[in-house]
Amino acid sequence: MSRPLPRLTLLWLNFNSMHNIALICESIDAMLAMDYPDFEVLLLDNASTDGSYEAFTAHLKGKVAGEKPSVRVIRTARNLGYTGGFDFGYAARDPASSYVAVVSDAAILSGDYARLLVGEMEKDPGIGGIQGIVSTLDGKRVDSAGVLIDKLMIPHHITRGEAVGTGTPTEVSFVEGTCPIYRVSALQAIMPGHLFYPQGFFQYLEDNLNGLLLWNKGYRCVSVPRVVARHAREAGGGGLLRTYCLWRNRTA
Repeated sequence: MSRPLPRLTLLWLNFNSMHNIALICESIDAMLAMDYPDFEVLLLDNASTDGSYEAFTAHLKGKVAGEKPSVRVIRTARNLGYTGGFDFGYAARDPASSYVAVVSDAAILSGDYARLLVGEMEKDPGIGGIQGIVSTLDGKRVDSAGVLIDKLMIPHHITRGEAVGTGTPTEVSFVEGTCPIYRVSALQAIMPGHLFYPQGFFQYLEDNLNGLLLWNKGYRCVSVPRVVARHAREAGGGGLLRTYCLWRNRTA
């Protein structure tokens, strides 16, 4: 008999997303409906001020019955950014979790998301981070299937924009931040006590750095050629802060 799949923590982060509240609630519903035997969901809010925190917590009422899955809502006192918000949630995870997933609030997970990806990691202890194919919201094209970094440190998203298809698992430089799963013991090896680099990376390229650090410690990052989520990229908008963080973090 195969051993039971280990506990998984899903971290999900909201910030001022009232303009996308229907998508936000659908994202929560998809996590709760996953076909996985042992997981918890931590719904994180980065001190939102637009009513989205109140809206998604109201939506949550009556959705969770019993203890499976375990759901907790955690609100920060101020906006800690993408990396800080997820790192805050990581510190609050169940210490029994062997894996942790980072889930965008604009991502709709498939029912077999966790079972498929954790199952692959259980077969190979050398995998530190994993993802599947993330399609566009309409399910027709690839939004993310892993990223390769060239010698100039420029990231290249493999098959982005192509029609969704199938293939074989691929080793990548890093797993992209929409909905990757990390092995907790691997994270402990690269940054004890942290999910992302604890200082400086307010948002963007934190997934790049995680991948490089994992490879440096002998772990691999893998992309599985199965669709595991749909995603509305840039649903939260861009602007000058996005541009500034991208160039600053790339330089760092």
